[in-house]
Amino acid sequence: MKTWHSLVIAGFIGLGLLLGGGAMAFLRYTEGGVEELLRDPRYTNDRTERLIVMLDGVPYETMDALWQQGYFRIFPRPSRVIAPFPSMTDVSAAEIWGAEPPEGYESLYFDRAGNALRGGAGTYLRKRALRNADYHRKLDYVEPRAYEFAAYGFPERIFRADLRRFLLAYTACRRPVFTAFLKSTDAVAHIGGEELLKKALVQLDMVLRAIARARAGRLEITLFSEHGNQWIRPRRADVNGHLRRHGFRVRDRLDARDERAVVIPDFGLVGYMALYAMPSARRRVAEALAEMEEVALVAYADGEDVVVLGGGGVARISYDRRRGRFRYEAQRGDPLGLKRIAEQMTRRGEMPEDGYIADAVWFKALAAHSYPDALFRLYHGVHGLVKNRADVLVSFRDGFVSGRRAFQAYDRLIPIVAIHGGIGAAQSVGFFMSTAGEAPPYLRAEMVRAYLERR
Repeated sequence: MKTWHSLVIAGFIGLGLLLGGGAMAFLRYTEGGVEELLRDPRYTNDRTERLIVMLDGVPYETMDALWQQGYFRIFPRPSRVIAPFPSMTDVSAAEIWGAEPPEGYESLYFDRAGNALRGGAGTYLRKRALRNADYHRKLDYVEPRAYEFAAYGFPERIFRADLRRFLLAYTACRRPVFTAFLKSTDAVAHIGGEELLKKALVQLDMVLRAIARARAGRLEITLFSEHGNQWIRPRRADVNGHLRRHGFRVRDRLDARDERAVVIPDFGLVGYMALYAMPSARRRVAEALAEMEEVALVAYADGEDVVVLGGGGVARISYDRRRGRFRYEAQRGDPLGLKRIAEQMTRRGEMPEDGYIADAVWFKALAAHSYPDALFRLYHGVHGLVKNRADVLVSFRDGFVSGRRAFQAYDRLIPIVAIHGGIGAAQSVGFFMSTAGEAPPYLRAEMVRAYLERR
């Protein structure tokens, strides 16, 4: 496993490559803004009919505030996009674009077949190795890989580079549909906070308005984000220490002879954690984690069901695949806070005797919940989303994160002021807008796909 020293070294190497070998390109694409391109008749596109732009980590509340201030008025009012849980880019983008599930929740993941940790900081120093069904293959533009790491040191500069490169790629497009992913917005949010993100989005609004004006209604533009961000200074939860005090051993690999072994692919400072253990140890690991004050919810698979622990309570989520129905059983306490909603459903005659309620009914009832669409997201978070599924998933309380100590050290130098990954609304909810018309007020990530694939 890579040590925190190697992560720090990788970071400096990445910045060195960018500012050394890639210095000329870096300066070229961050010199000035995009205004001169918008005024230059050479940079026009009269062929593309649909422009689809995904932004990384722009919360619904931030975009809605800008819309109310008069920005992004080429679009109807934004809708909310509820990310999967964990609310991370790769899992959400794969759902949105209908792509192959990623190997793990982040770039550092646990490979079950190889019983080893893979990926990590080194992946940012290499060219993207794309599988045939990777969601990146559905994109005509995405920033260079080195910029992803450098954005956390130079968020404004990299955003300008990203925006300029996007505009150049769009004007060079010869196809009817152009798809783009501006990833730098997430770094702007993490490092600069909401005000800097708003400043960046105002620049994007200027570009999109100019593009739309030049096409005089002959271009459909769709703009959305794949998850939210919570504006808060995070503190790192010492999960490793807590597990050790409960007799578990945090390792790089699992051992069938050691039920106390736990693997944690800790990477970025995020509001969730994925843990891997022997199946017979899942419950004990989950119960130990649920004791932590920093933890809001813990979920693990029990056969086809999902058990949820939190706030001293225990609940079970069951799913009838044939009928597309969920059942929520609060066995002790009410960890998801759904008892009142279930009682209202009973009074309205929506609760059948077996307790299984249609997914669409639950979605309508839970879309605006503090844990949005909790049953669907927890069930599919535990039973799907990635190839190497975790045995236990954790969502931390507001203001707490997991992550490598290397990033905690980095956080002391350049403070992180926004987080995502958890199940709460602020970290999970992005936005959706299209000049084609107003969408329903709430969309799951997978529902966005229908708007992207529409002919």
